Amino acid sequence: MRTSAIIVALTYAFCVAVGAAAEYEDFTFVVMGDTRPIGPMNFDLSVAAKRIVEEINWINPALVVHTGDLVWARGEPEEVAAKEFATAFELFGTIEAKVYYVPGNHDYSVQPFAAGEFLRLTGQREYFSADYEGVHFIILNTELPGEVASVTGEQLEWLKEDLDENKAARAIYVFMHRPMFGRQKDVVDVDATTPPDDYGRTRGQSISDIENYRELTELFARHKVDAVIAGHQHLFYRTEHKGVPYYVVGGGGAEFDTPPDEGGFFNYLVVNVTDEGTETYVMEPFQFDVRYEYAEENGKARAKARINNVGFHEVVLPLRGIKFTLPEGDYSLQADTVPSYSFMKRENPEFAASWGIEKVDAAVLLEETNSDDATKKDYYVRVESPGGYSLAISLTPE
Repeated sequence: MRTSAIIVALTYAFCVAVGAAAEYEDFTFVVMGDTRPIGPMNFDLSVAAKRIVEEINWINPALVVHTGDLVWARGEPEEVAAKEFATAFELFGTIEAKVYYVPGNHDYSVQPFAAGEFLRLTGQREYFSADYEGVHFIILNTELPGEVASVTGEQLEWLKEDLDENKAARAIYVFMHRPMFGRQKDVVDVDATTPPDDYGRTRGQSISDIENYRELTELFARHKVDAVIAGHQHLFYRTEHKGVPYYVVGGGGAEFDTPPDEGGFFNYLVVNVTDEGTETYVMEPFQFDVRYEYAEENGKARAKARINNVGFHEVVLPLRGIKFTLPEGDYSLQADTVPSYSFMKRENPEFAASWGIEKVDAAVLLEETNSDDATKKDYYVRVESPGGYSLAISLTPE
């Protein structure tokens, strides 16, 4: 039986144990969703969607999963929908990590053109699975013609086989657009005769058929799926059923379905997978920021990044995309709190004793030739950024 610890604050953290995986590397993946425009004929995405993409690149995860609804498309001429798709993929094309896209209803089932354009631009199959460092990722499609708001037929049979074939996976994550469980007025009971409506809206807000509910929840419980993550509802929500966590991650920029105290806030997930288990952080954009400064001293370039993290103090963000672009050369990395621990220890030892951070964990992960200037390199720095602290990361010539 898995156990989870929940910390509730500006940032939410969920910790779950996974099986032994000494042969695998630790990694991070990010989940975002429902970044579509707020109405038809709108070719601009929200500031929240753009900011989430920026923060994803600072985090620099191994991969990203989008839970669907990149565009509006409903009722639009094909050329308008095509422009919306182009706008969305122009933004998401700036994400340096691999991105898997879950088909959303606006991307797929609202008009015939949308499904073909979605599959063309993503290069994906209608539903599929993939693996990374022993973790199995399943991308389902709740928008197939004749099977909208369900996972049935050939897809369901494929899902059963896929889960059977991957029982030994380090962890299993299932992604779908319409949720199994969403923000409800009452506790969801899939053993009831009919599923509850979401705030009086149609049952298309989630999986429609009660028998499909039952079969899928039993299937996920039997295979001890680590989480089922959906979008569609523009909010954040989490519950558990028969030991399986169910998330709705739909706060990527579209208009909210609920007030803030019921999950109506911009959000995305950061999931760390380690040998010791998984940590899932529910992030609001704009909780942390990275600002760069470049200078020249004695004819040599130097750079500094200031990281301000106002998140909950028990949450430590793994940032692996702090990128410095400098002339090729040898540089020394310095990382410290702001103000520095050594300064506080000297000036105010009593306060320094309660500061909590004596050394900042940072390292240069990667050096790559800059794509625009072959005389320069991009230096990627990894740093653990704790909530409630400012950090200064510097590269100085040796």
